[in-house]
Amino acid sequence: MNCKVFFFYFFFSVTLYSQTNINVNYMYYLDTESPAKVQCKLNVNDNISVFYFIASTFEKWDNDKPISPEYDLPEEDVISPDTSKNVYVKIDRQFRIMEMIDNLSIFDFMNVLDTFPDNNWQITTESKLLNNYNCIKATTIYRGRQWEVWFTPQLPISAGPWKLQGLPGLILEAKSVGGRFHFVATKISFEKENLTFPKEGLKQITL
Repeated sequence: MNCKVFFFYFFFSVTLYSQTNINVNYMYYLDTESPAKVQCKLNVNDNISVFYFIASTFEKWDNDKPISPEYDLPEEDVISPDTSKNVYVKIDRQFRIMEMIDNLSIFDFMNVLDTFPDNNWQITTESKLLNNYNCIKATTIYRGRQWEVWFTPQLPISAGPWKLQGLPGLILEAKSVGGRFHFVATKISFEKENLTFPKEGLKQITL
């Protein structure tokens, strides 16, 4: 895609599109020795977004494809939601703060302050239609793992599933190269919803 055309299209979308409240439902597919899937949700309100796995929807996934070979990467990058409580990721883009509610696979649930994700995105010329939105492919490496995502400039909000953000448009699909982790948007709405991040009473740690 010609860069001039892309940026004209992006700023034209920003001018016409004034929604600051966006809610996205995703399905998350986890391709391991025991494939599973779980519903997730992203709530965006101005500069703050909250993404969370809905633990009650966790179920086995009958995947007929070969198991992903992505097992030689750092364990801290494994996205395995707890099946008893929701795991949350909150990102404040204005003050560059990212925090989570997570048990880090081995501890009780805590309020975890993490490093703000400065993803170095490479925007490609590939495009496709997702949920009736024109999307553009972008790639990055985040904490040793390669990601391919599809974002739409028609929704010019720099947010997406999990910790993936920083593009000039909402991420509607994200997949790790190899296919171990895969997020796909299933529904988009624009009603204002309260941002929920229940960290009260939790121990706080910094990564």
